[in-house]
Amino acid sequence: MKRRTSEGYCCAFNYVRAKDVILSAENTQEPLRSYQTGTENGLIVVLNSTASDYFYSLRSMIGFVVGIHNARNFPDSTNGNYHQFVVPQNTETFLKLDVATVKTDNEVARYPLEKRGCLFHFEQNSKFGGRYSYADCILRCKIYNYLHLCSCVPYTLPTNFPDFDEVRNATQCNLTHLKCLSRYSLTILRQRPKKLIKGLEKELGDSIDCPDCYPLCSLSRYLVQASYSQIATKEITGDAWGIMKGVVTSNGSRDVSILRVYYPLVATLLYRCGVVYTWHEIISYFGGLLSLCIGLSTISVMEVIYFATVRLYQNFVGEDKKNKMPKMPAYNDIEIMLVKEYAHHKK
Repeated sequence: MKRRTSEGYCCAFNYVRAKDVILSAENTQEPLRSYQTGTENGLIVVLNSTASDYFYSLRSMIGFVVGIHNARNFPDSTNGNYHQFVVPQNTETFLKLDVATVKTDNEVARYPLEKRGCLFHFEQNSKFGGRYSYADCILRCKIYNYLHLCSCVPYTLPTNFPDFDEVRNATQCNLTHLKCLSRYSLTILRQRPKKLIKGLEKELGDSIDCPDCYPLCSLSRYLVQASYSQIATKEITGDAWGIMKGVVTSNGSRDVSILRVYYPLVATLLYRCGVVYTWHEIISYFGGLLSLCIGLSTISVMEVIYFATVRLYQNFVGEDKKNKMPKMPAYNDIEIMLVKEYAHHKK
């Protein structure tokens, strides 16, 4: 199926956007999934470059450029998590996909955006229709800068964001805008970092600022590894077996290429991200640690407060009353008085 990409119209497979619109909860369809592994159980495509029909090529090569991206993201090679590979003539190309998934608990959404540093797909509904993605956010930021720098939007980019009426009615870029587009071509490709990096102060002025764009909290990343092998000539003669059986071109084997995209393993890596400690868990943790080390407990704390306040006050008041009471004679003084009294009566 021919679909719009950042490099023009390309043939797409398993791309779930409906008519190049910004993905939302209403126009969502599930992508096809492969539940088997190995080179024979993935996507296999036989390509015919027809080199004799080449008139002008954007790249100094004869063959195909293949892009691997998320099925829900607009295919833009400058937005990240997008892989491009060259499929030369007379070559069998193997693209092996290794997946690492990060799943974040919804409990993290309660924390401020600046602290967690990521967004969930259900956030920013007004801008992305309930299907936020980092790639779409960067795309929106680029379109905004194209519009305000050059007063137009390239025809290769979608313009149907839910709340972006200014872009929806914008002028498509044409030959009169080439000078402006060429001037800011590198600027729009660079995103300004959220934190200042020492040594890149000058480069910050030659980039676009997208402060509202944060990576997804839950996402899957694909590590793509490519390997190549030359197609044997006998596989193009018509006596070949399998997918190459009966494939004959006007230029023999030189026009044909085979692409295989597959998963090597049944299992993938899954990373879980969540809240390590809540405030009451931290209190419980340190309370248990202090109790283990010095025998501290709630009763001990209450006793410390009692002796430092109530008991100290009672001791101070009691000592003051004791000083005001008449002094009782000591035992030795009483003994001397009795001896003197006895001696007086004896006389």
